[in-house]
Amino acid sequence: MRTLSIVALCMLLTATLHAQVFFPALVSDVYTGKASSLPYAFYGLNGKLLFQAKTATSTDLMISDGTASGTHTISNGFGGRMKSQTTMNGYVYFINEADNFLWVTDGLSTTGTFSISNIKMQNNIFKYKTNLLFGGNKPGETTFLWISDGTASGTHKVKEVATGSNDNVSCFTEIGGKVCFYVESGADRSIWITDGTEAGTIKLKDIWVSDPWPTYDNSIQKVFEPLKMFNGKLYFSGNDDVHGFELWETDGTIAGTKMTADINSGATSSHPYDFIVYKGKLVFLAYNPTGVGLDKGDIWTLSGEDILTKVTSAPLCFFFRFFPFNDKLYTSACGYLYETDGTTAGSRKLTTSIVIHYTIEHNGYLYFEGVDLSDPLQVSHLYRLGSDDNITDLFSLNRNDNGHNKNEYRIRSVGGNLYFDAADPYGPLNEDIELYRLDAFPTSVAAVQKTAGNALYPNPANSTFNIKEGNATTVSVYTLTGQLLLTTHQTRDISIAHLPAGMYMVQLTGSDGRVTTHKLVKE
Repeated sequence: MRTLSIVALCMLLTATLHAQVFFPALVSDVYTGKASSLPYAFYGLNGKLLFQAKTATSTDLMISDGTASGTHTISNGFGGRMKSQTTMNGYVYFINEADNFLWVTDGLSTTGTFSISNIKMQNNIFKYKTNLLFGGNKPGETTFLWISDGTASGTHKVKEVATGSNDNVSCFTEIGGKVCFYVESGADRSIWITDGTEAGTIKLKDIWVSDPWPTYDNSIQKVFEPLKMFNGKLYFSGNDDVHGFELWETDGTIAGTKMTADINSGATSSHPYDFIVYKGKLVFLAYNPTGVGLDKGDIWTLSGEDILTKVTSAPLCFFFRFFPFNDKLYTSACGYLYETDGTTAGSRKLTTSIVIHYTIEHNGYLYFEGVDLSDPLQVSHLYRLGSDDNITDLFSLNRNDNGHNKNEYRIRSVGGNLYFDAADPYGPLNEDIELYRLDAFPTSVAAVQKTAGNALYPNPANSTFNIKEGNATTVSVYTLTGQLLLTTHQTRDISIAHLPAGMYMVQLTGSDGRVTTHKLVKE
């Protein structure tokens, strides 16, 4: 009978040989019942996931190792959203939006999570050598650049960089052992450099001395674009109030801070955007005013010999960002996935119907959350892009962005797990949104033959099966497409007489919260 089952299975799996079935595995029901914990602010710490989530009484800071028993609260009633998370010496430092102060957590307990100072901070924390750099001010004071070793006593002013009390210091980037950064004060922006001392902190140039964003085109959004190191210089978008926003560079000196190219001649801005170094060139996007509708973006490259080349043959959507994968660059452009190798011939659309929200590389594949434009409910799905440019719709997340901050980063690869938030796969849309991780069930015949009978017996089974000795407390049986068929706390004589012959996934949840997945053949 076993041989016949394997033969039948071979026929069943001809189209999916060596494939895997992916499904969302619930990590923890943080907000028990049908309510949603809405996990967000994902960040890795020592191989675990640091995140925030709602409970029945508060919003908590939590940590998870990917199991229910390994998911617990660090700090109750935490309050504001974490942002600008930065790791130093095994701790995570971040800005707490509840008070905009610098906080730290060891990822272990409430006592290890606390505010370091009452400095009101702005957008960024940057690790520089063995210290942190950031901008901010104390009550009643102007804006300073600050340096900190991560302790209250080791946090000091470096230099006043703006005369206001709510000015923005951002986009820290290293160059030659020093750090460049922006200072935005009202409608003015300048670029600075520091070595962490007062004497070594100087303004290089005013680069934004007019209205901060043009009014002639509402399709352009205000973005503080980070500086990008390339060929010994930092490149950025600058405006000298004559040429508009164009490509600028700095070598860290006043004399070496200048415009590189006037892509759109005269006062019309090109808004260089999303810089990335790729195959020995600086690749970026630039605004093309001759485009139609939202298709007003071109891909450009700058070589090490300062040769500027336009890659795209026709304008693309301006709202997109590059992400590198498999020796190419990919971007989401107004509902389609676009691929480029940095040449005109090697640039093409891969799909015309998916809006991409978040992307992450995990175990040799590019995963992204996306929405099919043809779906009237705009339900998010998890997709995977392989090295062959094949896009696979893995499964629905059973939620859209209603009731959730769509700007939150909600997919992250940490400690070998791919985490994301999703609603109950078998409940109504947007109900019970919790923390999940990606799980896979191998469907190759070789895997079936190798693992048959390892945890389940008999396997193949006819009408019932059993769980071998272990600590399993919950047994769930799924179809290969992820549909839940039955859940039980029995470990003996589990009835499957009502199921048709074929192969199924059996998920075992232990008393310690550990989840394992096994194959079961029903004869």
